Order: sequence, then structure tokens, then C-alpha cells
Amino acid sequence: MGRRQRTERSATEPPVAASWALLFGNVVIGCDVMSVAGTLDDLAQSLQVSVALAMAVVLVPWALGCFATNSGQQARLGLAAPSLAPALMALNTSAMYSGQAAGSSSGGWPLAHHGDAPLSWVGLLVVQAAMGPGVWSERRAQAEAHG
Repeated sequence: MGRRQRTERSATEPPVAASWALLFGNVVIGCDVMSVAGTLDDLAQSLQVSVALAMAVVLVPWALGCFATNSGQQARLGLAAPSLAPALMALNTSAMYSGQAAGSSSGGWPLAHHGDAPLSWVGLLVVQAAMGPGVWSERRAQAEAHG
């Protein structure tokens, strides 16, 4: 019975680990690991790996948080309302493209006015702001479930 409850719950909840991976990636990128000359080489030497592997250590969590969750999200939408699945997929895809456009434009302004240095910190703030409602709703759901 406990396993079935976990399966039902995981089919409707967003992947929290992906959100944390995105946050981690923004913090690491914000520390200028990718842009400061020698920093990526230093990371590779400290991990005793190639520069390409060190870059993967930085970029893979960020990429998983950004791009690997959409298919799971659409599967959850389809399970939530099978009769509305085509409309939900269309709306979800439109929202994803709108978010990419908003992110591109909100990143373009600091890039044009301040260079690339503040971009990862702006991204970090946006991710934190986006995670806020999810954390709030999870806490609210837990409080309602417990009494």
C-alpha cells in the first residue's frame, strides 16, 4: 500500500531534484567557473580529470534542471487529465516557449548594460523566485495532510 501511494504521488508532483540541480548549476556558473581564465583548468586539476569532464561536472546538473524535465512534466499533465491531454500539451509547450523568450529578454538587458558577469546571478535570483511558490505549496499540502 505504501508503494502505491508513492507511485501515485510521484506521478503528480514535479521533480524537486531537478529544481535543486538548476539552482546548483547557476551557483557554480555564478562563481565564474566557466568564464574566469584558468578556473576550469584549476577545477579539472583539483578533481584530477580532463577539462571536458570538469565542464560536464558544472554543466550537466544545470542542463538536467533546465531541459530534462519537460517530458516528465507533460506526462504528469497527461495523467492528471487524459481527456484534456492534447490541449494541456499545447499550453505547456507554449508556456515553455514563452518562458524561454522571457528568459532571453531578461538576460539580454543585463548583458547589454553590464556584460556577462551578472547573468548567472540574475538567473540564480529568478530560479529562487520560481522555486518559492513550489516550496510554499509543498509546505501547505503537507500541513493540510497532517492536520
